[in-house]
Amino acid sequence: MMFLKQVLEGPEVAEDDEKVFQRQATNLSASTDNDKEQSRPPGWLSLWSLECVANFRDASGPDTLAPYRCEGGFLKQGVLFRTGHWVTATAADLHILRDTLHIKTYLDLRNGQDFESVDAECFDDYPPSPNGRHDASWPREAGERRRVSCPFSKGLQPRPLQEMAQVGEIDPDDKRAQCALWFQQQMRAAVHDLQVQLKTSMRAMLILNSDEILKAFQTLADERNYPVAFGCIAGKDRTGLLACLLHSALGVRKEDIISDYVFTNEAAHHINACNQLAVAMWFEELRIRDPRKYNLMVRRNRLPANAQQLLDSDVETPLWEDVNVVSDPDAIKRSMVHEEVLEYVLTVLEEEFGGPLSYLDSIGFSQDDLQRLRAILVEPDTSSEVGDPTNVEQPSPHRD
Repeated sequence: MMFLKQVLEGPEVAEDDEKVFQRQATNLSASTDNDKEQSRPPGWLSLWSLECVANFRDASGPDTLAPYRCEGGFLKQGVLFRTGHWVTATAADLHILRDTLHIKTYLDLRNGQDFESVDAECFDDYPPSPNGRHDASWPREAGERRRVSCPFSKGLQPRPLQEMAQVGEIDPDDKRAQCALWFQQQMRAAVHDLQVQLKTSMRAMLILNSDEILKAFQTLADERNYPVAFGCIAGKDRTGLLACLLHSALGVRKEDIISDYVFTNEAAHHINACNQLAVAMWFEELRIRDPRKYNLMVRRNRLPANAQQLLDSDVETPLWEDVNVVSDPDAIKRSMVHEEVLEYVLTVLEEEFGGPLSYLDSIGFSQDDLQRLRAILVEPDTSSEVGDPTNVEQPSPHRD
């Protein structure tokens, strides 16, 4: 793998480190035979039988026989996908993404910091890597395989309140400044309440990072970029926000929008396992690239106890049978979504912006942009019977 080769060619890589990276490459390139795919337990649903890419599915809906209805027809199948991260993808996974689905654009909603910056083989096919190993002066153009970064959660980290103006000092008409302070206060008050944290982050993304949301929509409105896959770490919250805005803009029914969001929970265990493996990869990369920071994390007990065991796991063992994957209730809960969070997002869009379409218009996504988006993603309903989806030939996902 190219990223392994570049790390190994660095000036201070020891022989033992080379063996670790070679072992990691072998683990991440192993494919899974079809018999094992049929034995996935609950919480490991993968509609395309991807081994180490979780929560991947068609944005038109999980049922290939019933794509979501929308304004003017149905959502097209096989052109837009939602996903968890790809950094743990095996060679077989990448073959499906690249050669079966022919995905051109990986719309990456992660912030590119800490373990969201870990390098991986997938970025050889979809550059640039978030860790900076590719020359930023030669970005690929629309129509070429590439990664487009739209960090929905950029800047949404805790900051000292003394660095920020207090409520009485902020212009009441300055929605961004008011939201920035509100975000800091809410995250402190809800330190042990995951749902409140998620709701707070969702509203903050809508207001503080509308430029990244606009960039994502502009990417989706350019037909040269298709097929497209968009996703974050788990493919649930940032990904769910974009899917909600997109489905709303296309006129998908509210119940389908919520159902699509909640469908993530069918893959909660798979999400948890892939995230644990990504964290293990990041710590190993950190150990090689930045020993000082790595040692500091170790002293602070930030290194997961199962990190090395995950990297050393038997390549013939399916991830869902790997005893090194920790599946405690708290870990699974963090890998799930909550309907109340999306209901809150829809309420914010309606009460603060006049609805999703008005929100998109307010951030600069025009009616002409919307028409281009609809032309790309909507299959006109020419059937005589309501509810009869168009019969468009698509690659068929494998059912677990």
